[in-house]
Amino acid sequence: MNKSFLNGKIFIGAILFCAMIVSAFTQAEAQRYKNLYNVFCYNKEVKVYIDEIKNSSGVKSVNTQKIKEVLENDLLTRMTLNFKLAAKEEADIIINCDVLEYRTESGDPEGGPFGIVPKERLTQIHAIFSVTDAKKGKLLWSDRIKALLSGEGASEAEREAMLYERLAKIFLRECFSEAQSKKRNVSVS
Repeated sequence: MNKSFLNGKIFIGAILFCAMIVSAFTQAEAQRYKNLYNVFCYNKEVKVYIDEIKNSSGVKSVNTQKIKEVLENDLLTRMTLNFKLAAKEEADIIINCDVLEYRTESGDPEGGPFGIVPKERLTQIHAIFSVTDAKKGKLLWSDRIKALLSGEGASEAEREAMLYERLAKIFLRECFSEAQSKKRNVSVS
């Protein structure tokens, strides 16, 4: 067998091995953080840019501007971490959100799935939130967040506002809560 042919196979094998190691490390790094509290708890402040909220649900009544306003307000009033809104160029992190589903179901006299009749109106929203390191462009955290609102009595505008508030609170709890970081036993080295 030709020596250069054998050396070429070893060289290609080494390159493929290195590529697999780098790929595995990158994927593990992107999924490293289950919660970002421990990443930012020692920062004096965390500068945040919230990108425009996307609406992939196909429902035109989803008010993406209102979702962004609620999210901004909830970030600024968060007690465990000191968030400050910033321009994209000055931010430490960028928050993205894409609404995937928005629907309202009301009590159906015919019955729902498996003959179950919902007794009250149920409104739900599903969105994918992601948090990216603004300086490095590296994904730090991403998850699908679901918020539900049940009951009658509130106007449609009030229900929408309550649902957006619930969505923002669930996102902040899952992504930045001190309690969640302990529960998930995340350590950053």
